[in-house]
Amino acid sequence: MTTYWTGQNFSAGQTLQHSYTWNSPSTLAAGTYSVEVGVFNANWTTNYYWNGSAATITLTSSQPPAAPTGLTAAKGNKQISLKWTASAGAQTYNVYRGTSSGAEGTTPIASGITSTSYTNTGLINGRKYYYKVAAVNASGTSALSNEASATPSLK
Repeated sequence: MTTYWTGQNFSAGQTLQHSYTWNSPSTLAAGTYSVEVGVFNANWTTNYYWNGSAATITLTSSQPPAAPTGLTAAKGNKQISLKWTASAGAQTYNVYRGTSSGAEGTTPIASGITSTSYTNTGLINGRKYYYKVAAVNASGTSALSNEASATPSLK
């Protein structure tokens, strides 16, 4: 909760317009917050008006989420199943693939993934594939996760 008080004088029947710029701390979680408005006398001892639900403010993350962690790759027949740990603030995930370590590229093979798993199908058995994952929200894309690799096979 953040409390903001302003001392302004006005007469009965007068309309008072007031604006306030609120800079949220970087540690404040994204979400919807209530705005409460009160009108008091000069000594703050008499409450003339109170609106406990005057408005709402929706705060969105101003930074991309942290990179996903714990990426693992499990082989299958012509496919590899990936799993990772969710990143706080992530809305979706992008998956990147390469055929050599560190060569996953900058264009995702899959994007808009809303879960923390993905199965890459249609692969060539016996070829090793390398993967990294990035988390995405309205503020941008995270750094890439740890690298995981697997080689699809019949067994």
